[in-house]
Amino acid sequence: ESESLCFKQAGSPTYWHTAAAGHDGSLQWTLGTNDPNPDNFATWDLGFAEAGDYSVEVYTAQSHAQSKQAKYTVKHGTQSSPKTVDQSAKDGWQSLGTFAFAKGAAQSLRLDDNTGEAVSLKRQLVFDANYFDETMPGPWEWDVKRLATSIIIARRANGFSAARIREAA
Repeated sequence: ESESLCFKQAGSPTYWHTAAAGHDGSLQWTLGTNDPNPDNFATWDLGFAEAGDYSVEVYTAQSHAQSKQAKYTVKHGTQSSPKTVDQSAKDGWQSLGTFAFAKGAAQSLRLDDNTGEAVSLKRQLVFDANYFDETMPGPWEWDVKRLATSIIIARRANGFSAARIREAA
């Protein structure tokens, strides 16, 4: 992650650690603190080709994610939205919510180590992959068409006859 063009770590390198875990087998971590200001943090700089509403998810690997109060900040358009996540609650993708992003850059996702958890608790705070999915409202018929398509694909993959596949259509 630390070699990504959009991912930037800040703080003392002494307290940053790399683990062969998480999404794509590599993540960064540091300990959460109850300091009033962050000592270590990371920012993912974002740019969007089109303005729109995007659902934002972060990946938390339970093998390393121990913070119960991970404090993310989503900077979208001209707004900044704080979101707190229990990283230990789920092994995999966790939603931060849906946000209206503007076209272009100058937007970001940030995670700070000042979670409010005492450093003596040694709660690991994980910095891993994130995912942005454009949401687009549409008519309910689109959902029915997606379901029918999924059934057809599943029947083909499971060796159903052409007649049985047509029944699904």
